[in-house]
Amino acid sequence: MSTDTPPNQETLAHFEARDRAAWIYSTDFFVTRDEAKGVATELAEIAKAIRGKAKAGNPPPRNLWACSTPFPCDWKELCHANPEGDIENWWGIEKNDYDGLATFETRKSAKNYNKIKLQRGVTNMVSPSELACFSRCPRKWYFEYAKLAQRKGLPFAKSRARFRGNLIHLSAELMAKEGSTRDFEVYARELVDESWDDHDAIAEDISHAKGTGMTMYQAATWDMEKILHAEQRFAVVMPGSKVWLINKPDIVTQTKEGLTIITDYKTTSRPNLVTVAEEYRSNPALYLYAWALMSGNTAEEIPTYV
Repeated sequence: MSTDTPPNQETLAHFEARDRAAWIYSTDFFVTRDEAKGVATELAEIAKAIRGKAKAGNPPPRNLWACSTPFPCDWKELCHANPEGDIENWWGIEKNDYDGLATFETRKSAKNYNKIKLQRGVTNMVSPSELACFSRCPRKWYFEYAKLAQRKGLPFAKSRARFRGNLIHLSAELMAKEGSTRDFEVYARELVDESWDDHDAIAEDISHAKGTGMTMYQAATWDMEKILHAEQRFAVVMPGSKVWLINKPDIVTQTKEGLTIITDYKTTSRPNLVTVAEEYRSNPALYLYAWALMSGNTAEEIPTYV
């Protein structure tokens, strides 16, 4: 074929659509109780630092290296214009909708049936995402976890990667909990910001994410005996501290041999999925999931009635 022959646009469109949904890779690695406890023990020091900053009540300094690495921070422009962190006078702010900021209830142990209320800002409670946020930039943590705020009205182009990831997780979650994605489009529309006007791109992402989430769920449950937990929160005291860790693995399954498998769904724009998966071996989040699953108890969100 001549190199001067123009490509068929329909074929290109087909490949682009396929590439957005077709490439899925999974990797397995074992985590022992000692390894999980070791990671939790190390990160307990960060958890203590977080609670110290929360009690102090003052905006901590920025980590200027994290403003654009690995991606530009949502707060970059506002924070740069007002490095003192006087968030009360900023525009474009709304209440954070991250469900990990809710109030939870857990049992201290199997032998102690007294329920314990875990509430951020009152109880010493952290999550893996909070630990990661504080490690990257204490100022970003202050905005999102101490002040419970988030940027609103971010353009679709800046929010699209997060939107796609949320959609895929939604599809996989519906498969685990309800066995189908019948109501996927209804829930997906709730994730759309009313300020976004990229209607064709939004519809395209919803369509592709539905199938991708189903495929990821099937990969996670293939050859599994049963599903133990789906989007279930666990709470556990971090070693050597009084700080509660609360987290929510995407799905926990069991093999026919009785082996417990924790699966964490991840999405990425990077083309080499093998490299991304191997790098994730050193991500402490899965070790924290394992520690909470092995040593903690389930935690239920306490509904807020208006």
